[in-house]
Amino acid sequence: MKKIIILIISLFLASCASTLKIRPDIRNIKTEPYSGPKRKVAVVDFQVKSAYGKARLGSAVTDIMVTELFNTGRFLMIERDKIAKIIEEQTMGAAGLVDSSTAVEIGKLLGAGTMITGSVSEFGVKTTGSDFLIVASKKQSAESTVDVRVIDAKTGRIIYTGTGRGVAIRKTGTFLGLGTTAGYDETLEGSAMRASIVNIINEIVSRINEEPWACSVVDVDGSDVYLNAGKMSNLRVGTKLKVMKKGKEIRNEEGALIGTIDKEKGVIEVINHFGNDGSIAVVVKGEVPGPGDVCKFE
Repeated sequence: MKKIIILIISLFLASCASTLKIRPDIRNIKTEPYSGPKRKVAVVDFQVKSAYGKARLGSAVTDIMVTELFNTGRFLMIERDKIAKIIEEQTMGAAGLVDSSTAVEIGKLLGAGTMITGSVSEFGVKTTGSDFLIVASKKQSAESTVDVRVIDAKTGRIIYTGTGRGVAIRKTGTFLGLGTTAGYDETLEGSAMRASIVNIINEIVSRINEEPWACSVVDVDGSDVYLNAGKMSNLRVGTKLKVMKKGKEIRNEEGALIGTIDKEKGVIEVINHFGNDGSIAVVVKGEVPGPGDVCKFE
C-alpha cells in the first residue's frame, strides 16, 4: 500500500513539473553551411504598437532579428549604434521611421544593401490556473505578432512584407504543496518574440538572397579600383565583377523610385584585400570605373 501511495505521489509530481511549450519550435533551428558572398544588412529599431511593454519590446525584437540573421552566416550586420546615429543625423530623430523614400540615403551612408524595419503590432501576456486543496496549477502564456518590411536600400523598393506570430506557454503546479510554483516568468516574453521572428526568418532570408549581390566602387587610384567589400564579405580574390554606372532615375506618379537606367562600363577582377572589408581590383575590360559605380557578378 505504501508503495502505491508513493507511486501516485510521484505521478502527480511529474504532471506538475514546470513545462515550456513554444510555437513555432525554436529549439532545433538549423542553418545550412554557406560560403557565398555576404550582404550588408541594417536592422532599424522596431516600433511598438502594442500597449504592453513599450519600454523594452522594440529593442528586444530588434536584437532577436539581428541575432537570427547573423546566425545564418549569410549577412554582415551593421552595428545598431551606427544605425541610430545616422538616422538621428537625417533629422528623423532616434525613433524615426525608415521607408522607401529615406532608405536609399540611409543605406548609402551605412554601406548597407538591405534595410529591415517593422513593428511589434500585438503582444499580450496571460495567466490562468486553478487552486484546490490538494492540487494547484498555473498556466502563463505570452503571444507576439511582429510585422516586418525588407527594403532594397539601393532602390528603396520594398522586397518583402510579412507577419510572424509566436506563442510561449509555461505550465507549473503543486500537489500537496510539493512541486513547482512561480511568479510571472519574464523569459516567456523573449521566447514568444523569438518564435514570431523564427516563424518568418526563412522567408526573409530567401527574399533577400533573391536580389542580386552588389558592392560599390569607393575610390580609384591609377589602375587600382577600391571596393567596399572584401574578406569579411567573402568576396574572393580572382572574382570578376561587371561594373554598372547608375543612370537616370525613373519614378512613378507618387514620386517613388521604380528603378534606374544603368550603363555597363566594363569588367574588373579582384586582386587583393585590404582593411576590414575592402578589395582592390583592376580593369580587365572596358573603361575605368568611378566612385559610386555598382559592381555585380557577371
